[in-house]
Amino acid sequence: MIGVLVLHLKRSISSDSPSKVRLLFITNRSRTQLGLLQKNAFFIIQSFTSVGCLSESEFENEAERNYFTVSYLVNSCGLSPKSALLASNKVHFQNPDRPDSVLSLLKENGFDKTQITKLIRSRPTLLLANPMNTLLPKIEFFRSIGVSGSDLPRILTLSPDLLRRSLTNHLIPCYDFLKSVLLVNEKVITTMKRSQRAFLCDVTNVMAPNVDLLRELGAPQSTISLLVTHFPSMAFITHAKFVTAAQEVKELGFDPSKAVFVQAIQAVLKLKKPMWESKFEVFRRWGWSEADTLLAFKKHPNCMLLSEEKITKAMKFLVSKLGFSSKNIAKNPVVLNLSLEKRIIPRCSVVQILLAKDLVKNDLSLATFLLPTEKCFLEKFVIRFQDNVPQLLSVYQNKIELLDVEIQSEKVEQWRIGHELLPTEKCFLEKFVIRFLDDVPQLLSVYQNKMDLLDVQIQSEKVGISVRFRLGGRELVGGCWVRLGLLVGIAGFVVVVGLIGVVSGIGVNWGTQATHPLPPATVVKMLRDNGIQTVKLFDADSTTLNALKNSGIQVMVGIPNDMLYTLANSVQAAENWVAKNVSAHISSNGVDIRYVAVGNEPFLTTYNGSFEPITLPALQNIQSALTKAGLSSQVKVTVPLNADVYQSPNGLPSSGNFRADIQALMVQIVQFLNTNGAPFTVNIYPFISLYENSNFPFDYAFFNGYSSPLNDNGRIYQDMFSANYDTLVWALQTNGYGNMSIIVGEIGWPTDGDKNANVQNAQRFNQGFMSRYLAGQGTPMRSGPLDAYLFSLIDEDAKSIQPGNFERHWGMFYIDGTPKYVLNIAANSNGLVAASNVPYLAQQWCIMSPSASLVDPQVGPSVSYACANADCTSLGYGTSCGSLDARGNISYAFNSYYQIQNQLASACQFSNLSVVTTTDPSTGDCKFRIMINVPTAMQSSSSSSSVGSLEQPVGLLLFLSLFILSIL
Repeated sequence: MIGVLVLHLKRSISSDSPSKVRLLFITNRSRTQLGLLQKNAFFIIQSFTSVGCLSESEFENEAERNYFTVSYLVNSCGLSPKSALLASNKVHFQNPDRPDSVLSLLKENGFDKTQITKLIRSRPTLLLANPMNTLLPKIEFFRSIGVSGSDLPRILTLSPDLLRRSLTNHLIPCYDFLKSVLLVNEKVITTMKRSQRAFLCDVTNVMAPNVDLLRELGAPQSTISLLVTHFPSMAFITHAKFVTAAQEVKELGFDPSKAVFVQAIQAVLKLKKPMWESKFEVFRRWGWSEADTLLAFKKHPNCMLLSEEKITKAMKFLVSKLGFSSKNIAKNPVVLNLSLEKRIIPRCSVVQILLAKDLVKNDLSLATFLLPTEKCFLEKFVIRFQDNVPQLLSVYQNKIELLDVEIQSEKVEQWRIGHELLPTEKCFLEKFVIRFLDDVPQLLSVYQNKMDLLDVQIQSEKVGISVRFRLGGRELVGGCWVRLGLLVGIAGFVVVVGLIGVVSGIGVNWGTQATHPLPPATVVKMLRDNGIQTVKLFDADSTTLNALKNSGIQVMVGIPNDMLYTLANSVQAAENWVAKNVSAHISSNGVDIRYVAVGNEPFLTTYNGSFEPITLPALQNIQSALTKAGLSSQVKVTVPLNADVYQSPNGLPSSGNFRADIQALMVQIVQFLNTNGAPFTVNIYPFISLYENSNFPFDYAFFNGYSSPLNDNGRIYQDMFSANYDTLVWALQTNGYGNMSIIVGEIGWPTDGDKNANVQNAQRFNQGFMSRYLAGQGTPMRSGPLDAYLFSLIDEDAKSIQPGNFERHWGMFYIDGTPKYVLNIAANSNGLVAASNVPYLAQQWCIMSPSASLVDPQVGPSVSYACANADCTSLGYGTSCGSLDARGNISYAFNSYYQIQNQLASACQFSNLSVVTTTDPSTGDCKFRIMINVPTAMQSSSSSSSVGSLEQPVGLLLFLSLFILSIL
C-alpha cells in the first residue's frame, strides 16, 4: 500500500526538560516545484507506513542525520520521503546553493516537474554538478545539433547518463561518427530519439565494425542508414555475433544490397536456435518443406518473428477453411502479417462469392486481393461487381453472412421518384465515395454507418452560415429509401451525405469515486433537469447504467486501465466484457450507449510506458467484440488521451505532431480509429498548465482575451485551449488524418486545493468555454462547433490526490449535488439546477474541544489519522480554508473524518481532544460540510477501495505549519 505521510510530535525524554516538544522538521527555503509549500513552512515527518527494508526507527534516525538533504529532495525535487532517504545515501549537501542552480538550469531548459523528479531520483549526484561548466555545455551541444527543446528534456530524463558523459571525449566523437555514417543530421537526431544508446556506448569500437562489415559486403548507404536508424540495438550487437548473423544471412542467399538483408539479420539475431527450429516445425505442420520456409523467410524475414498463435489462426482460415494452397502462402508470406478479422476474412468472403458466380478467375493468388490498398480492392473486387451481386458490399462490411448471398446474378433495382432517377449502389459508390476516398478517408465509414457522428462544417459564402450535421446513409422519404442530395464541402470536395439531426448539447463526466455518492437515480434526474444529453463514465457499473435506462441520455462507458492487459490478451475476455456491459444494457435496459472508452490517458509519461504495448490490442479486441455483437454501427470505440500525446517544438500549433516516443503507436491508433469511424478523444486542461508552470500567463488560460496573443502564420490564438486543440489538429493533419473527428473528453477547472483553484476562476473558465460552445465557435483551424464533455459533474472526495490536492474538486456540483456557481450550459439556461430530495445527516459537527491544549502530544497523531482517512484537501495555502488558525485546521480535520464515518459517536473521540457541536463552525468560504445520508451498501461499493488508503502526499498536511508555529 502506498504509504501515508503522517505528522508526529515526539516528546523528548530528557529529564531536565520533560515537557519540551522535540520536532523533527524540514525547512523549505523557497517555493517548491510541487506548488504545495509556503515559504518558511515547517512540517514534521515520521515515515511512510511502508518503507521497504527500513524500520520506523531506522527511517527516522536516518532522516534526522541527513535532514537537510532529505528535506531538499522532497520539497524542491518532488521525491517521496522514501526515495529521498535512499538518494541521500548517494548525495549530501548542507546548503541549497549548488542544487538550486542545477534545478534552475533544468527549468530554464524546458524540464517540467515530473521530468526533474525522475532525473534526480535516478541520478541524485547531478545536483552537485557544476551547472555552467558541466551541464550547460552538454545541453547546448545537443541543441546545436538539432535536438528540439521539447525532445531534449525527455531524452535526458530517459538517459540521464548522457549528462555524465564527457563532452569532448565521448559525446562529440559519437556525434561525429554517426554523422559520418548517416550523412544527414536529421537521421542522427532520429537515431538518438529512438535509442539513446547511440550516444552512450562506444560507437567507434562497437558500432563501427558492424557498419564497416556491411560496407565490405556491398551494402548501400540506404541499407546502412536503415540499420542505424531503425534497428539501433542490432547495430550495437557485439561484432562477433553480428559477423556470424551476417554470414548466415548471406549463405541463405540474401543480397546485401537490398534492405531485406538487414531485416534478415535482425530475425537471425532475435531468434535463438530452439525458437528458430520451433518456427520451422510450425510451418512444417502446415505442409511447408524446409525449402518453402526458407523461401518465405527470404521474401519476408519478419514471418519468422510472428507468434505461433498468429501463424496458426491465419493458416487455419486460409488453408483449412478456404482451401488455399499452403505453398501459395509460402510464396506470399507477408499475408500472415495481415489482420485476420479486419482484412483477410472480409476480403476472402468477397472473393469466395465472386468465384462462386464465375465473376473472377479461379487462379487468383492471395497477394492479388489481400495486399492492395482499401481503395484499390473496393474498385477492383466490390464496386466492379455491384450490379451482379448487390449484397457484396454488405458482406465486405460484415453486415450479412456469406451464406445469405444467393449465387445467381440479379439486376439491381432502381427507384424513380418524381422525374429523378436515383443512382444505383454501384454508381453512387463510384461517383461520391471511391472517387474521393484518398482525400476524405472517413467517407466509406460514414456511408457504412460505422461513423455515427462525423462533424462537417457546411459553409455558405452567400449567407455566411456554419452548421454541423450528424451524418448517416439514408432517410425515408415518400415511402422509399433515398439518399439526400446535400452537397457538403470537405477539403474542397463534394460529398453526398444524409442529414439526420443537429448534434446534441454539452456532455459531462460523471465520476463516482466518492465516499458517499449520490444515488444514480438522483444524478440522472439532475442531468435531465439541467438539459444534459450526453454523459461520459469511467467504468460500466451496472447500477449506474440501470439508472440511465430509457433516459434519452447518450452514454460513453469506460474501461479502466487495469483491465487493458486482460482485454489485450484475450478476444474472449473482450467479447465477455461487451456482452455484459454493452449488449445487455442496450438490448434489455434501453441504455443509449454510443462509445466505449478503452483506457483513460494510458500514455501519461508518469506510467513509464506500462500501457503502450496493450492499449491498441485491447482497442482492437473490443472493436472486434462489438462487430461480432452487431453493435459496431451504433457503438464506437475510442481512447481518451491526455494532451501530452502531442507537442509542438516551437510552441506554434502548426508545428504540432505526436510525441516522438509514441509517434508510431499514435499513428497506428489513429489509423485504426479512422478506419472504424471512431473519433479521437483528448483531455485538455489549461488549469494544469497554470498549476505546473508558475510563469504561465494567467489570462491565457481563460477565454476573455489575452493581451499578447499567439500569432501562427496569421492564425491568432488568445487562449491556451484553442492553441492546444489546433496543435492536435495539425498533428492529425501532418500524419494524413486532417479531417478526423475530435471529442474533447475532459475540460474544466477545479474549485479548491490550490491557490488558482477557486469558485471564481472555475466559473470564469467554464462559462467562457460554454459561451463559445453555445455560439458554435470553434478554433482557428476548426471554426465550427465542438464535441466536448465538461469535467466534471460532481466532486469526488475519495479520488487519488497524487496529481494534486485539487483532484477532488473538479465538480460543477458539490458532493451533495448543490451547484457551486452560476453556469449557463444551455441557450435558455438560468444556471445549474441542484439535485432534489437529497437526505443529510444530522446538523452536527465534530470540532476540537475548547478545553483541549494545542501542545497535547496526541494532537499530531490524531490529526494525521483523521486526514489520512478523510479529506483535508481544502486546507493549505490558497485554499478555501487556508485562513483558518491552528484550532480551525484541527477542527476541520476532525469533522471531515466524523462526517465520512456517518457521524458515529466513536468517530469524534480523539483522545479527549474533540467534541460534537450543533453550532456550524463554517467561516467565510470555508465550509464545514454535513455529509449526505446514503445507504451503507452504496458507500462500500463506491469507496471501499479508496477510503482506507486515501493518499496524502508530502504537501497535504502542511496546514499544520500554523499549528506548529502556534506551539513555538
